[in-house]
Amino acid sequence: MGPKTRNHSRTVADRENVGLLPSKQVENDEKPRKRHALRDLSNVHKRPQGAKDRVSAEGSKQSRVPKEVVQESIPMSRSESISTARSTPASESFLPEEDLRDVIIADSVTTPTKEYIAKVMAKTLCTTSLHSTELYEYGKDDSISETLDAQDAQDPMMVAEYVDEIFDYLYELEKTTLTDPQCLTFQTEVNQDMRNILVDWLVEVHTSFRLMPETLYLALNIFDRFLTLKQVKIDRLQLIGATCLFIAAKYEEIFPPVAEAFVFVGDGVFRPEDLHEAEILILNCLDYSMSYPNPMNFLRRISKADSSHMETRTIAKYLLELTAVSDKFHGIEPSLCAATAMFLSKCMLSRWGWDDKFIAASGGYSLIDLERPVRLLLELLLGPRIYESSFKKYCNKRYFKAALLVHAMFESEKNMIYETFFPEYHNTQ
Repeated sequence: MGPKTRNHSRTVADRENVGLLPSKQVENDEKPRKRHALRDLSNVHKRPQGAKDRVSAEGSKQSRVPKEVVQESIPMSRSESISTARSTPASESFLPEEDLRDVIIADSVTTPTKEYIAKVMAKTLCTTSLHSTELYEYGKDDSISETLDAQDAQDPMMVAEYVDEIFDYLYELEKTTLTDPQCLTFQTEVNQDMRNILVDWLVEVHTSFRLMPETLYLALNIFDRFLTLKQVKIDRLQLIGATCLFIAAKYEEIFPPVAEAFVFVGDGVFRPEDLHEAEILILNCLDYSMSYPNPMNFLRRISKADSSHMETRTIAKYLLELTAVSDKFHGIEPSLCAATAMFLSKCMLSRWGWDDKFIAASGGYSLIDLERPVRLLLELLLGPRIYESSFKKYCNKRYFKAALLVHAMFESEKNMIYETFFPEYHNTQ
């Protein structure tokens, strides 16, 4: 299969980003850095302290990210970064004032004032008129669907004539692949902190391999579903996580990384034979059920109702990734997570509103349906940053520094958001 076929298949994903990051090059006198997870839990080999990221051979400059936010591309210890985030006082801003000027979405978009974000959310969610019965009644509106898919009518690859039937099937299928919210209660050695460290490492490996977003979401779904069915020992947790990403890459990628690549990033903790044995175990345990309705498919669908607004969708992609890596959203449908991410992204850019067009594109989710996942996502954003790899990835200019914008807004208006959405917590302070 030639490179033209590969480039054509990536057209949809590449259009979502402004450009590709330059490939990281390694100098001749320096060995590539190896990465591993669960350093404190599985006693893996010590990692040498590596140098900072290198520029590409073409001479492309590395994007500047504040040192206070992104210390280096690969933290020395996941558990250390987690403990540091938890020890940070709630009132202390993680972003210096002189770096706030770098929080930019695009030159054509006016960043809302710090005071505006919570007011917009409050107006959208809490206004009495928005809770009218007429707004939440949803019926299959063929005219809205035809409008959304009109731009794809001439593209045979988009199969616009079958799109309604395809998404109806996905809405039914997602109920069968949901992660059990109590999946970790079945484990005797693995707890929530260990899962967070492992998932953060998987995001880092996924980014270094430059895999498709769908690959990460499928890998996390396979991992959490496996934890529901089988008990995993601490010293095998990293192997199981790497194998889930290995399986997902085979399912989603045209040219997936080979087993030796996963052994390298695992710092030699497991062998290629171990990876293949774990692959057979996981697939047999899940009965080869890999038909997971990917959240990115739903997000792209909803984005059509927003005229594929690039800045809004980029922020929504960051919020959607947070819903995938966090265990708070276990048991919530991927389509609902996608609708929640798009709704909050629109609010942050002062483009609030959730009319019939968005309700139809999301599969029928009204503001009442969004209320619970919105609160869960707000709790995640207001708390300490646990998933540093996702944050650092979306700090890059490739993603319009979406993570910087989101966290700067929530940090500046933390008290107002608490007072609006979590009065039970605010009244106890």
